[in-house]
Amino acid sequence: MKTGAAFLFFLFALALGVSAECTIPADGLVLGSSTTLCPGNYSVSGMMVEGTNIDLSCQGTVLEGSGEGVGIAVLDSYGVSIRDCTLRNYEIGIGVRNSASVSLTGNTLGSSKFGVAVMGSGGIDAQNNTFLGTLTERMITVPEEERMAAPETGEETASAQVSGQDARAQEPGTIAAPAPGEKEEPPAPRKRPVPTAPAIIIAAILILGVLVEGYKRTKK
Repeated sequence: MKTGAAFLFFLFALALGVSAECTIPADGLVLGSSTTLCPGNYSVSGMMVEGTNIDLSCQGTVLEGSGEGVGIAVLDSYGVSIRDCTLRNYEIGIGVRNSASVSLTGNTLGSSKFGVAVMGSGGIDAQNNTFLGTLTERMITVPEEERMAAPETGEETASAQVSGQDARAQEPGTIAAPAPGEKEEPPAPRKRPVPTAPAIIIAAILILGVLVEGYKRTKK
């Protein structure tokens, strides 16, 4: 009887130990498999998720930045789930780039410029996330090709148009005088560049791109 009770206690302790396994967040931590982060407050400049079918869950985990960087960056991944994490004081709380089938559930993004920024990715499911003190209270998404597109400026004629026998050669930097009897026309106003997306989104994507390249150099 005592032997049986001791065995059951051993199994209970073993199960408790397994369920209590967790990973302590750290600067530059790269997660390539399913992970549970340990509870507590951690000062972390940023972490990265890269791989396939990765479940990242937090149990009372709070990641604190210094106002810069990406808290959790998901790069070149498929089938990633991030849930119940709290990230505060980053440029971007969670950044997703070149990834698909990513689920973001029950996360709290606070005191950051952008809570969630997505670029060149598809199949992003974001539900029940809380945005506190961010510039946008939602996920922002811009395709890679739109970010790379140049703004439309319109074509401008390089030389002044003259006609008939009154056509005169111009020296560089001069403006042709009107021909006799012709009324001088005011110069046509130049078209201002038209951005392809709101400036706030472009800023977030540029920040994400720079930080992602920094992550990759660190990883090498």
